[in-house]
Amino acid sequence: GPGPEKNAYSDEETQEALVVWLEKQEYWKKSNGRDHVIVASDPNAMYRVVDRVKNCVLLLSDFGRLRPDQGSLVKDVIVPYSHRIKSYEGDVGVDKRNTLLFFMGNRYRKEVMSL
Repeated sequence: GPGPEKNAYSDEETQEALVVWLEKQEYWKKSNGRDHVIVASDPNAMYRVVDRVKNCVLLLSDFGRLRPDQGSLVKDVIVPYSHRIKSYEGDVGVDKRNTLLFFMGNRYRKEVMSL
């Protein structure tokens, strides 16, 4: 049959395009990504290029299938699943937040893995 549509989305191509673009940036070249943050809630989200972004701080829901040289509790941040935390109802509501980074989401995992 005919091949894939020309404009069809490809996760692998998107990962590669992102990293190719990053590697051309002045600030990436200065630190090889060490001062960058990548939100990849699913640890497999960047599987194709993880070896090229492993110097970044990775925001992940868990380490999934990452090797010890790709993910680290020292460098990376495990973002809790949203069902484990209750919505904050205190004095600092959404309109008054002064936060640099904020993560909100829900993740369904077929496999449950520990840290």
